Amino acid sequence: MFITQSKFEGKATLHSWNSNVRNASDALFGIEIALKNSTNQRRSSFEQNPAHQKAAPNPSRIQGKYTGIAFGVGVPDNFEIRLSYAGGSRFTGKAKVRNSSDPNLFINTSLSGRVVDGSLLLTQTEVINGNLPPGTAPCLREGRLKITVSKGKILLRGPWKSDNPGCGFSKIRLQKQ
Repeated sequence: MFITQSKFEGKATLHSWNSNVRNASDALFGIEIALKNSTNQRRSSFEQNPAHQKAAPNPSRIQGKYTGIAFGVGVPDNFEIRLSYAGGSRFTGKAKVRNSSDPNLFINTSLSGRVVDGSLLLTQTEVINGNLPPGTAPCLREGRLKITVSKGKILLRGPWKSDNPGCGFSKIRLQKQ
C-alpha cells in the first residue's frame, strides 16, 4: 500500500498495490501537477544558466574588432573585421582580408549582419577596394557564425561560403580583440 496526499485539499488517499495501475498513475500525476502549481515560479540557478551552456552575449556586446582566419580552400586568409551595432539585432561593418602567403593581395568589403538564435548571420555586401591577381574576381561570402564566449572573449565560428561555385567553401574563425 502507498499513501498520496493533496497539498491543497489536505486529504490523504490510501491505494492498495492491487488497485488499478491507471488510477495510481493518475493520482501521482495529479500530485505532480499540484506540487508544480504550488511552488514558486522562479527557476533554479541551474535552469537560468546551466554550467554546460554559455548564453550568447547581448547583441550590443558583439560590436568591435575581430581578427582571425578563413581556411578550407587554398591558402588561409587573414581577416580583420570591425562590426558596429546598428540596434536591435543588426550590425554593419567592414572586413579587411589579406592572403597569408602574399600580404600584397587583399580585399576590403562592407558587411551586414544580424543575430539570430545565438548565431551571427554575416554577409560581405560589396567590394570597397582590393589588390587581386590579374584575371581574378573577388568572392563575396556569407556565413552563419556561432557566437560563443571563451575565457571572456567573444568567438565567431562557422561556414564561410559564396554562391559562386568557383569560390569554394571555407570556414572562418574570429576572436574579438
